[in-house]
Amino acid sequence: MSIRSPNSKIMLLICIALVIIIGLIIIVTQKGKEYTFEEGFNALQEIDSKYDTSFRTERLNVSMPPSGVIPSIIKDIQSFESALDKKSSSPEVKALFLFTDIRKLMLTSEWYFQKGAELGDKGLVNDQAGFSCNEAQDIITAAFNFNETYIYGLKAEEEIDDLLFIYKYHPKLWSLVGINENKPRFYGSDLKSIRHIPLNNLKSLEVYCKISGIKHETTYTAPFKYIREEIPADKFK
Repeated sequence: MSIRSPNSKIMLLICIALVIIIGLIIIVTQKGKEYTFEEGFNALQEIDSKYDTSFRTERLNVSMPPSGVIPSIIKDIQSFESALDKKSSSPEVKALFLFTDIRKLMLTSEWYFQKGAELGDKGLVNDQAGFSCNEAQDIITAAFNFNETYIYGLKAEEEIDDLLFIYKYHPKLWSLVGINENKPRFYGSDLKSIRHIPLNNLKSLEVYCKISGIKHETTYTAPFKYIREEIPADKFK
């Protein structure tokens, strides 16, 4: 039978203590950060700057980051989100989650718009040269892309409106996001015209090419949910 020396017991206790300390450190570091909205907003603006774009100036068919970099921007936004405490009751953090969702919606809408535009006139039925039934597949693909543009873009605008409504008493949110003449230029996107592209494309195929029954299922799944209620001013003191 072997007998442990006092030193061995001490080393064992030290090892156990280290394991406990390391475990506590991991738990603490994995807990999400309690950003203020302003701090998080500024961090997201740094992501925009990295890709030479801006939440304020992006607008469909006018000012958009290239489609090739949009997935990287969204990935960086998701990395930022992973640092937030998803269980936080702070209205500041909740506002940030809503804002990051808006950014992802905007960027996804812009990505689909560029994919539709890449097809050029062969993806449209209302171009000056007209269209041929031989272009049906491109017309159908363009219809899908522009329909997705509309769905994601409209949802982005709705969530911006909700953000401004819910946090109207936040001391800085309105000035950071922008209202009235300073509102994001994305509001100037001609979603109405974009919406008519898929409608016209599929209707023309049905009338002139006898191609009917085309139904596109959107990729939008509304993964982010929030309560649309004004948060009282005293919550921000």
